Amino acid sequence: MRLLCGLLLLLCLVVWAAEARKGGKGRRMRGRDRSGTVKRFAADCKESKVNGEKFFDCQDRHLTAVLLGWPEDIHHLLLARNRIKVLRDNTFSQFRNLRSLDLQQNEISRIEEGAFNGLSKLTTLLLQHNRLQLASEDMLIPMPQLKYLRLHDNPWRCDCQLDSLVRFIQVPSNRNIGNYARCAEPREFSGRQMKKLDAELLCSPQTENILIPYPGNQPLPASQKKSDATSLCHTYVHPVPRMDCRNR
Repeated sequence: MRLLCGLLLLLCLVVWAAEARKGGKGRRMRGRDRSGTVKRFAADCKESKVNGEKFFDCQDRHLTAVLLGWPEDIHHLLLARNRIKVLRDNTFSQFRNLRSLDLQQNEISRIEEGAFNGLSKLTTLLLQHNRLQLASEDMLIPMPQLKYLRLHDNPWRCDCQLDSLVRFIQVPSNRNIGNYARCAEPREFSGRQMKKLDAELLCSPQTENILIPYPGNQPLPASQKKSDATSLCHTYVHPVPRMDCRNR
C-alpha cells in the first residue's frame, strides 16, 4: 500500500513538473510578437522593438523618478502619466541613444539645468500638461538635435526668468518648438502665446503698470485663450501617433 502511494505521489510530481515547463514556455512565447521580444522590468515597464528601434514603456506606473537598471540602449522612453515632480541633473544621462522622451501628464514643476545632459541625439521632447512655471534655454543646450518641443498646458510665469526660453522658441527656425504654450501670469500676459509675446517686455520693471494706447487710456486686455485641439487634447507617439480628446 505504501509503495502504491509512493508511486502515485511520484507520478503527480512528474505531471506537475511537465505542466510547469509547458506553462513557462507558453509565457515566453506570449511575450514575443512580430517585432521581437518584449521584456519586463521594475515597475512593470516593458521593452519592445519596432522597426529596429527600442521602446521602453513606463506609462501609468505611478513613478516619481527614473529607476536604476533600465536598459541604456533604448531609443524612445515613455514616461507619460506618472507622478514625477522634479527632473534633477543627469536624470537621463545614461540614455545616450534616446531620440524621443515623453514626460507629458506628470507633476513636473522644476527642471534642473543639467537634467537633459547626454541627450545629444534627442529630437522630440514632450513636457505638456505639467506644472512648469519657469525654465531656461540652458536646459536645452545638451539637445542640439531637438526639433519638437511641447510645452503647452503648463502655468508659465512670463517674467524676466523666462526671457531666454521665450526668445529661443521665437527663433524662426524653431517652428515646432513651444507651439501653443501660453502665459498664465502675470495678469498683463495671461492667455498670450509665448511664441508671439514681445520678449522685450519680459524684463521691464514696469510690466505691472504698462499702459498701451487704447480708448480711454486703459490697459490693453489680455488676449483670450482659444480652444485648440492640439493644445487641449493629449497626443502620443507610441505605439502609433494619436490624439486623445476624451472629456476635453
